Amino acid sequence: MDAGYWLEQTLFQTLQTWRALEPQRRKLHFWRDRAGHEVDFILEQDGKLVALEIKAGSQVTMSDAAGIRTFRDSMKRKAALVRGVVLHAGKARPLDRDDVALPWGWMVPKSK
Repeated sequence: MDAGYWLEQTLFQTLQTWRALEPQRRKLHFWRDRAGHEVDFILEQDGKLVALEIKAGSQVTMSDAAGIRTFRDSMKRKAALVRGVVLHAGKARPLDRDDVALPWGWMVPKSK
């Protein structure tokens, strides 16, 4: 199978744990429109959203956040989307004003 698929499955399990910690406040969604644009995961907590796109590679371009931008454009309450995040194998960097690229390690808390 594809490495990207396994990475998404692993992160899905992590996100399910996040959701289960406070199931009344936290929700996990997937989004796809009729044209085929999609966002891998939408995290929701207290009405605020973070859109996550998962990439297996270390190079991220603006096109990797295209689904996030389409999702943002489709929203009636645009203020609800706090951030778009592309998780990847590279380093953290801004993609534009509202979207960032972060390493996969962002999903795992650092031990002290």
